[in-house]
Amino acid sequence: MPNRPMSPALFERKARDAFNRNEGTNAQKSNVTVGKKQHEFDLYEQGVVVGGISTSPWLNRTPKRTSNSGGQNRVAAELLWLHFCRSAKRKVLILKEKDMADGINNRFGGNGFFSPAIEVWLYDPTADTIAHYSDL
Repeated sequence: MPNRPMSPALFERKARDAFNRNEGTNAQKSNVTVGKKQHEFDLYEQGVVVGGISTSPWLNRTPKRTSNSGGQNRVAAELLWLHFCRSAKRKVLILKEKDMADGINNRFGGNGFFSPAIEVWLYDPTADTIAHYSDL
């Protein structure tokens, strides 16, 4: 039987579990009030950590390798939600694709745009491992 791709929902659960295991947290998916709005974060433990998880690549997986502007925009929007969330000390973004991590790091990294910094992590579902990649 051929390997089927992992669904985004399963990836999200496994990435959250790996992060919790690695960092000793108990974050869950949760709706959180940010300002006067509600936002669903993929990772949340009150006062401890808030985060988003994305499976999107930076470039589309087509022969032309065009820019995946939809995926890039969703990740950029998640970074803004994380930036404005004040109810957790740590802010993290967990990604599946290294090219998305590279692209986001090139766009926002190294200039102190986010304070406190947003941690970027890469989750490998095949090995079930998670590693810190950079700080934005």
